[in-house]
Amino acid sequence: SVRLDELEMAYYAAVVSDPTLEGHLNAAGHVRYGQSCRDLSGQIEQVHVSINAGIAAKSLRAALTQDAPVAKVWRTDPTTLEVRAIEIDPRSMKRFEVGGWTILVRLGLLEAIWERRDERLPNETGGVLLGDFDTSRKLIYLVDALETPADSKEDHGSFIRGSYGLPDAVAEAGSKTQQMLRYAGEWHSHPTGYGVLPSVDDVGLYGYMAAQMAVEGYPPIMLIAGDNEFSLIVENQRITLERLGGL
Repeated sequence: SVRLDELEMAYYAAVVSDPTLEGHLNAAGHVRYGQSCRDLSGQIEQVHVSINAGIAAKSLRAALTQDAPVAKVWRTDPTTLEVRAIEIDPRSMKRFEVGGWTILVRLGLLEAIWERRDERLPNETGGVLLGDFDTSRKLIYLVDALETPADSKEDHGSFIRGSYGLPDAVAEAGSKTQQMLRYAGEWHSHPTGYGVLPSVDDVGLYGYMAAQMAVEGYPPIMLIAGDNEFSLIVENQRITLERLGGL
């Protein structure tokens, strides 16, 4: 029930946020075997093939005894040959239709957004969304959210997202994922009792975002989190959804 594109996005989320996966996509020894820009393969020493073959065989047997999906990455220390298992969140992404696009949102992202909202109440908070766009299939993946910039202004009735360190943080996320994750839009919270309808300022901000991202041909995303619901705005169309169970 977990699609491969969803699993790929879960992996990118881990690469961006988990320090134990630092540099995981930057391995040396790439070999080009075709003419396409994606026709690259990696060279792996035979000793590492043997180590991972044994781990894979044992782990596959264990995974088959479980009902829930399992996703892991094993990293071998090149000096000590110590092997470390890193868990990847394999849950299916939530799908929503809005503005002619299918929006796929990682559950871990929604959990993080509500956790940050609850921490900052009664003030509003927010930040930048990271994701990917598949224009041929009209899919937008929302994968992660960067930390709120330190120069942001959080108040009871407003949030002004700062920019300190933000360009570098977006560039770093792109570098870690081989440019698979990029700026996808903005999210912010509304205080208790105010719902998730966009304010006049929100509407103005979305128009500015749309003008800026039109150069690349991507529609920006705005996510507004409230008490028990959230809004997704794409192509100036909006849907309101209930806060998912357990979030």
